[in-house]
Order: sequence, then C-alpha cells, then structure tokens
Amino acid sequence: MRAGHTITTMAGRVPSVSNPNFIQVHHGKLTINVPLQVFRGRSTMFREPEATKFLATLITRYPWLTPGATEEIKREAKEAMRSLIELEETRLARAKRLLEEGRPTQAMSIVSSYLEAHPIDADALQLKGRIHFAMGEKEEGYSAFSEARKAGRLNRRETRGR
Repeated sequence: MRAGHTITTMAGRVPSVSNPNFIQVHHGKLTINVPLQVFRGRSTMFREPEATKFLATLITRYPWLTPGATEEIKREAKEAMRSLIELEETRLARAKRLLEEGRPTQAMSIVSSYLEAHPIDADALQLKGRIHFAMGEKEEGYSAFSEARKAGRLNRRETRGR
C-alpha cells in the first residue's frame, strides 16, 4: 500500500499508515496496524501461522479484547485488505483476476462496460477473447482476437502519425 491512500471499510474511512507493509483498522478507539504478511499475497485470505501469531500478540497487548472483538478485528482487516486490492486494481486487472478465479461472467461484464468507453483498446479486446474461450465461445473469442489485432494496427498507425 502506498502512503496517503485511504481505505474505506464498514467502520468508515481509515487512513493508511506511512509504512507500506501494514494496513490500518479501527476497533472502537483502538487503531491496529495489521501487517500485510498475515494475508496470502494480494488476497483477503489469512496465512497461517502468521495470522494466529498476530492475533495472539493483540490479545497479549490488549487483554480486554474478547473473542468476539478479535473476530471483528479479523473481519475489519479482511475488509480493509479487500478495499486495498480494489484501490490498486484497474478495471481490466480486476477482470483478469476474475477470469483467473474462474468467474468469466463477471469478468466479461467488466470488460464489456470498459469497451463501451474504449472500443479500440487492443488489450481489452484480447482479454475479451480469452474470456470468450473460457466460457466455451470459440467463434466469439476468435472474433475478439481479430478485433484486437485490428485495434493494435490502428493504434500503431495513430501513434506514428503524431
């Protein structure tokens, strides 16, 4: 995470810390810096045993935290991480991730709306072709790849003409 970003969670707007290795969540008046290493890569899934160690450290530092409070902190940390991921992703990156997660219908929805505003984006058209293939729509996929090649040639000509 870059300094200066603000993460929006169910608890409200949570300013980031200047250290890019942490996200910040609030539990009441308590501000908690959650290390990104407790998550599996850029996902909202916790990595064990790091997450368990982190929660044990919290309970040691703040013995008044109940099991329900630690569950709420975990939920808020996941929500903050989800917000961070969404902030960092472009629409096409999000569509690629959805495709990789096996959710081609959602990916196609994003790419289609993107292409309405950017109809000759070769990368988006290429992704559209990949999504069609993932959905078993070979003809549509070949058509999207063909459009991507045409858009790429058109974009190269426009770039040379400047």
